[in-house]
Amino acid sequence: MKSSSSKLRSLKRRLDIYAEHEYIRILDYERLRSERNKIPFSQVVLQMDTDGIRNRSLSAFLGGILRQLRITDQIGWLDTDQIGIILPGTDEVGVQGFLDKIEPSINATAGVIVGSVSTFPTENQLLDAVSSSPPSQITMSAQASDILELEEVAIIPFDTVK
Repeated sequence: MKSSSSKLRSLKRRLDIYAEHEYIRILDYERLRSERNKIPFSQVVLQMDTDGIRNRSLSAFLGGILRQLRITDQIGWLDTDQIGIILPGTDEVGVQGFLDKIEPSINATAGVIVGSVSTFPTENQLLDAVSSSPPSQITMSAQASDILELEEVAIIPFDTVK
């Protein structure tokens, strides 16, 4: 009999779900895109008891979730018992609609709960970003999986460069 971790690895390979490092990179990209375009995105984290869920039940659950995703949505593993779902262009109202759609799949699968729901930027962050003047130029100084640090740099006019 296969162990639960080997069954989970096999299931991860069969389904179209990003590995943790890929998902984190996509999450960082979406956050930067959201900041630049002032368009929100939401993330739903599903917590699963992968030891307590039979492989067939987990596969059926994930298949039901995948059927509810739009082409622009992204899904990936955060660790062995958490899945993250990125919903671009989705605010608090939209994410509630998504949760309503996946509720039957969650309720039908013992051992799965919604771990967290977050929207970025929040309404206040959007208002602050629109009302504040943008910095002269921003560059990114970090790897995708690290915490991103933004630093301001000076802009040199073209006519002064020789």
